[in-house]
This record gives sequence, C-alpha cells and structure tokens, in this order.
Amino acid sequence: MSEPTNEPAFPLAELRPLRARSWAWLLPVFAVALALVLAGRAWSARGPELVLHATEGHGIGPGDRLLYRGIAVGDVRTVDLAADLSTVEVRVRLHPAAERLARAGSRFWIERPDISLERLRGVETLLGARHLSVLPGAPDAEAQHEFVCLDEAPVLVADDQGALEFVLEAPRRFGLAPGAPLTYRQIEIGSVTGVGLSSDARSVEVRCAVRGAFAHLVREDTAFWEAGGLGVSFELLQGLQVDFESVRSLLVGGIALSTPTRPGPPARTGQIFTLHAGPEDEWLLWRPSLPIGSDLLPSGTPTPRLLRARLVWEEGFFGRRHTKSGWVLTLPNGVIGPSDLLLPPEGADEPALEVRGERLPLSAPAEAVAFGVARIGIAWPEVVKWPLDRVRAMEAPEDCLVVSDPGAAPMALSASRLFAANDGEEDTEANAEVNAWRVDAAISFDETWHGAVVLTREDGQLVGLLRVRRGRGTILPVVGVLR
Repeated sequence: MSEPTNEPAFPLAELRPLRARSWAWLLPVFAVALALVLAGRAWSARGPELVLHATEGHGIGPGDRLLYRGIAVGDVRTVDLAADLSTVEVRVRLHPAAERLARAGSRFWIERPDISLERLRGVETLLGARHLSVLPGAPDAEAQHEFVCLDEAPVLVADDQGALEFVLEAPRRFGLAPGAPLTYRQIEIGSVTGVGLSSDARSVEVRCAVRGAFAHLVREDTAFWEAGGLGVSFELLQGLQVDFESVRSLLVGGIALSTPTRPGPPARTGQIFTLHAGPEDEWLLWRPSLPIGSDLLPSGTPTPRLLRARLVWEEGFFGRRHTKSGWVLTLPNGVIGPSDLLLPPEGADEPALEVRGERLPLSAPAEAVAFGVARIGIAWPEVVKWPLDRVRAMEAPEDCLVVSDPGAAPMALSASRLFAANDGEEDTEANAEVNAWRVDAAISFDETWHGAVVLTREDGQLVGLLRVRRGRGTILPVVGVLR
C-alpha cells in the first residue's frame, strides 16, 4: 500500500487559440466611399445638358459632336421625336469648359451637306459624321438650357455690331441667294442676308449687310449692280472671253458697288437702293478717298497708311553699303518710325531714306527723338495722315492690334502678353513716365514687322510702334515725338 505524498499538485496550463481582430471588413466600406467621392466629382465636373428642338434630324445621332470655332465643345446624348411628332429633340451634353455657351441668344443648327446651284456648304460632312454648330449669345446673357435650332446656318456678317444693313430693290432675283458676296473693287466687304418678294409683290427685296470696317464705303449715292453669273463675249481679234467674279458668285450670285469720287452723306441702316442689271461706264471710273478700318477694331477706326522704307548708308574706307528696312507712319507734322530706321548710325556716309520710290538724303537731324521713336520733317500731300487726336499713351497693358502691311492680316495681342520694360535707349526716369511694353517671348516677329503700328482694341487709338530685334517685339510709345 502506498503512502500519500505531501507534494503540492502543479496547475496545468490550458492552451486556447488567440483570436486576432480582423479589419478586412473595412475594405469594402473604403471602396464604396471612394467610388461615391469619384462619382460625385465626376457629376459636379460635367457640363450642363441642353435640349435642342430641330425641325429635321438630318442624320444627327448619339455620339455626334457639337463644334464651336472648329473644336468639339459637346456631344449628342440622345435624339428622339417630340411627343407630338412635330419636332426632333436632341439632347447635348456640353463640356465643362464650354458651359458659357448655355446662355440666352445662343444659336444652334445641324451642319449638313447643302450642295446646289445656289449654295455650297457643309461639304466636310459628306465623308464625315454630321455635327451641330453653335454661335454664343451675349456674354452677359442669362443661362438657358433649351433652344430651337435654326433651319440653316446664319449669315455671320450680320453679327458684326457695326454692320450696315440696307435693302436693294430689283426687278427680278438675278440668281441671288443668302450668302452671296457684296464686293467693292472685287474685294468682299459684306454679303446678302436674305432674298424675298416685297410686300406688294411688285419687286424683289435683297437684304444686305456690310461689315462695320467698310460701312463708310456705302453712301446715299452709291450704285449697286448684279455681278454674279457668267459673262461671255466674243471679239474677232481676242476671241472668246469668259468673265466671272469668283466661283462662289457663279453659284450664289453676287453684287458689286461703286461710290462717286465726291461721295454723298453716309448711308443709314434700312436705306433702300436700286439694284441694276449691270454697271454704267461712269461708275467704273469713280475713285473716292474713303476711310476703311478693321473688323478687329471699333467701328469707324481708320486703317493706318503705313509706308515701306529703307535706310541706306555706307561705312568704312571701301564704302561698304548697309541697309535697314521697316515701316513708317505719316502724321500731320512729319513721319515717325523706329529711331534705327530714321536715324543713321554715327560715322555713316551719305545716309538716305528710300520711300515711295524716292531717295531722300538724311542730312538734317531729326525733329524729335524719344523712347526709340524718331520724327523727321517729311510730308507727302497725297498720303493720308494719321490724326494727332487719335494718339495716346498706354499706361497699363491693353488688348492691342498690330498693323503692318495693308494687304496682310493684322496680329492681335492680348493684354496678358504685355509686360513693362525699359526701352534701353533712354534713361530709366523718362521710361517711368512713358512706358515701353515688352511682348511675351512666346510671340515671335520677323523683321517685316519692324515699325508696325500698335492700336488699342478698345478705342482704336495709336499707342506705339513695334520694334523688332532678334525676333522679340517691344511696343515703343509715340507720344514723346508728337511735338
């Protein structure tokens, strides 16, 4: 028999698995929350939806684009018939950056091929998809999201705020159609906006609009005649001759005009003229001197009469010839231009200025020099002079227009592209009083722009001349050389 022991009993450890806390359930929550945030951002960043009512669909469909200035600003979402089956409802989603197109006064239409004897438009849609086009309303117009589409593209010249609109009465249509060109010396200055019968059906009324830059060409005694179609004549010595203004006028007609050498008062909006079948010999000899402007400047702003000039001189023992070319502008008290064009360098022999086919020796000093601009006492009575009351200083950056060659397109400069800069030819204190403005280096100029005039877009005032050096442009003020 065994004896009991007095040794204490040791406790036995009980092993239990340790349960770790799991956070895996939070992953779906985070995923849902992230999806909601991204969806909310996408919803808030999308552009507004527009409802367009069109008479005909003309093949437009979902996925087609809405274009403005040649770029896509929206997409067609759906195309359906209206409830009463009288129109087509086109829903368009604008891109966020184009939200300002959704305002009162905006005009929409379906761009489609329209080829006939009277019209040639939308040819690009023959091979590509149909698309919508838009012209925005006034910048301060109220927001709007429902529009009625135009049946045809509008005639854009009528959108010019300074356009002159008038009516021509004709015995018959002469093959004219909206969009037909209105020309002065075969240069298009406007177009026909509409053709229809008069209220008493005794004549045809042709509504026309001339762009504001050319409105001064139309006077109360201006003559108009039909200039479209095809003219064919045969002469024994010269043979068969075919004459027409342009291919466009051949298709949609055209109207030419001429103003007497001594023009009458300017025409007014709504004035009625007679449209003749052809010109009289006298009309083709008229040569009036009338101011014209630019569509990019306020109505009534004249176009500067710039002259191409070249400074020539000789240097050194062997008489090496040097030249410098640019533009000069005539004023009532002389000619102004960049100082490096009107002032010969020191040591130059026989300096002269070649302009208008003349060679003018530069023996006398300039009458005024300031801020890189010079004025010399040369005058041509027959050259139209820029008035002194249309010159001012530009104290802060403004939207400008640079004009050089009268036959070339001007260049628009935004105020954000101009920066204050010292001219480098006069002292800093003087430049602080009359600023020169450096053009952003991203805008390059070649030497053909040297001496071009700079006008403000707001009031058409002359504020400076463009100096070009190594492709960079600087606007030099001209107020310092006026007196």
